[in-house]
Amino acid sequence: MTCSSGYGAWSARENRLAPVAHNPYNSQSLPLLTRDWCPSRLFMTENKQSINISGLFEYLPHRYPFLLVDRVTDLQVGDCISGFKNITMNEEMFNGHFPGQPILPGVMILEAMAQLSGVLAFETKNKRPADGVNYLFGGVEKARFRRPVIPGDRLEMHSKILADRRIMMKFSCQAYVDGELACDATLSVVEQTSEQVGQNR
Repeated sequence: MTCSSGYGAWSARENRLAPVAHNPYNSQSLPLLTRDWCPSRLFMTENKQSINISGLFEYLPHRYPFLLVDRVTDLQVGDCISGFKNITMNEEMFNGHFPGQPILPGVMILEAMAQLSGVLAFETKNKRPADGVNYLFGGVEKARFRRPVIPGDRLEMHSKILADRRIMMKFSCQAYVDGELACDATLSVVEQTSEQVGQNR
């Protein structure tokens, strides 16, 4: 299963989502996609899972100003997830990064993609923070930043499971603005219990 697209197919040559002429609500008209790609979900259909900001509190222990996912737009358990973060000028980081030229720090894009991946990990493992379990950042590989992300942008994020081990999961992640690739990276998260986190202090 893949997170289906209502906008277009990924073009590796152009680092963009290429629009295609079809009805976004007709899954039979979707382009053929490879197994290793979880494409964009820019349109919702009734049979897809959506999680709003209130629902995200069940999956993520983060809160303002460090909750960096506004909504999950599609989720396929054990496979992939899509969601977005609206970038606004009132984000506290823009007071210093940079005055007069606000740019979302690249590490915040990575964190946002990791949080989205964490939701997929919780749902795939059928666990929640309320169970005393959390997923911590385990590593970053092959991170590339392709374009700046600024206030007014919507950061569309996509994550697909590459590896699923007992306490570690690895994901292929991409973030877009207006269909243009802004960042891609391979991220890993590690499962830890509340007791383990306390022991590591």
